[in-house]
Amino acid sequence: METHFDLPSGTLARRDLIVTYGIHSDGARIQRLTNQLRHIYNVHVFHHPRRWALSAYSYKVRRSDAMGIKKLAGQLDTVPDFMGHSYGALLGLEAMKLGAEFHNVFLFGAAASSDKEPINLMRFQELHNYYNPKDRALLLGSFLPAHVFGKLGYIGYRGVDDDRVFNHDTFMTKGLLRHSGYFDGVNVAKIKADIEEITERQKNGN
Repeated sequence: METHFDLPSGTLARRDLIVTYGIHSDGARIQRLTNQLRHIYNVHVFHHPRRWALSAYSYKVRRSDAMGIKKLAGQLDTVPDFMGHSYGALLGLEAMKLGAEFHNVFLFGAAASSDKEPINLMRFQELHNYYNPKDRALLLGSFLPAHVFGKLGYIGYRGVDDDRVFNHDTFMTKGLLRHSGYFDGVNVAKIKADIEEITERQKNGN
């Protein structure tokens, strides 16, 4: 698939980044990361209502949220990067299924299928999937009947081979559910460094 990306030019130019978060969150935790990336990004937060897991079962609800992300992306001057945690990561994938295009995609604890999402058909340059094999929230969620959530953020991407997709095993054992530690302490520093390296490499044409 041939995809065109218009990136900001010049050493001082910043990219656009769309960010969203999980069903029980207000976005405060992921903001710990985005606050440290404002030298790279103009950050645009897509806000959705706090939801119970059952409401996310509704395709109508998920599609409405995903369409909101697609609409926001379409209002920006350049193809944005996307960052999502948990349900927010699922929404980013849903938005791409609806035709949204992103440059880089950063997923954390993605509540999406590890092997059934048609990621290989989606429009992006690189997708970085941060997962935790000790994530109890996604493990427990996988036992819910007829659930729409998956183990992408628990076991990593296991779908069709795609050299644009990169798995990052973020082994975390602290906390009861071990689902949101990406945005705490040393992990924030590590992920910030990853994103700085990725965007700098791309700016240099690699």
